Amino acid sequence: MKSRKHWLALGASFVLNGCCDKVVEVRVYSGSLSAADCAAAYLGESGVGSVKPEVPPYTLDCPGNPVTVCWLTPKGGEVDITVSPDQDGVLAHDAGVLLSSLGISIPGGSSDARVGAQAFVPLKNSHVAVKSECQTRTEEVQVLDHPSEYQFFTHFFGGDLRYNIDTNYFDPDILVQYVTAKDPLRGTPRDGGPEQDWCPTAQPYLTVTHVTGTSPPKVDSILKLGEKQKLFGSPPPLADSWSYGAQPCPNLVLDQDVANSYEFDMTLFCPGHEQ
Repeated sequence: MKSRKHWLALGASFVLNGCCDKVVEVRVYSGSLSAADCAAAYLGESGVGSVKPEVPPYTLDCPGNPVTVCWLTPKGGEVDITVSPDQDGVLAHDAGVLLSSLGISIPGGSSDARVGAQAFVPLKNSHVAVKSECQTRTEEVQVLDHPSEYQFFTHFFGGDLRYNIDTNYFDPDILVQYVTAKDPLRGTPRDGGPEQDWCPTAQPYLTVTHVTGTSPPKVDSILKLGEKQKLFGSPPPLADSWSYGAQPCPNLVLDQDVANSYEFDMTLFCPGHEQ
């Protein structure tokens, strides 16, 4: 999934667009959030440590669950919010609240900086547009009303392939039906020679560890490269973190270059929408 440019780098993003400095930054988050919740989510988007949350170019929602349009104007101003094809187009004209009233300041922001929140329940895949005085920003919402496959790209961290799921963008009700390891790992012979695929016949090829909230980690195996696998006996939630560890491969040293990415495809669904 392509990532978003972190929107708190405000000094770099204040382009005047030829008319004014009332730019607007927009996110659509899962759940029903207040303006204060939106501000906290903005400030937390950088992630923790070297494993950033997986941030998609859309918000993935379960049918009947709310999402929230969160907006921020670092230099102040009001916005118009439209959602299509839902909500008959117009959702709200919103003045938001002053960030200062929440005890928050941001780099490059003025005393007029505002944040707002408008929740709605999308009925289908929707296009969200937020217009400030001289700029329009758009976001997409996808409604997961049947099992669908999504790509996730992992990187090595601490000896394993890892990624975190950001439940700001993925509905926490989403479950995982299948996982497929798509890309072969690579290794270098201990006695020299060119890099080669990592023991593709190793069984199991990978061991997967899944952590949800404060629950104990669950461990299972992905037996074959390139085949859909069910995990843990019953569908696990997509949230929160996933790691994949390679099984030993005699005489090879695993390539753990953090610049390389490895694709895992997940078939996702929402409860009550398994078919």
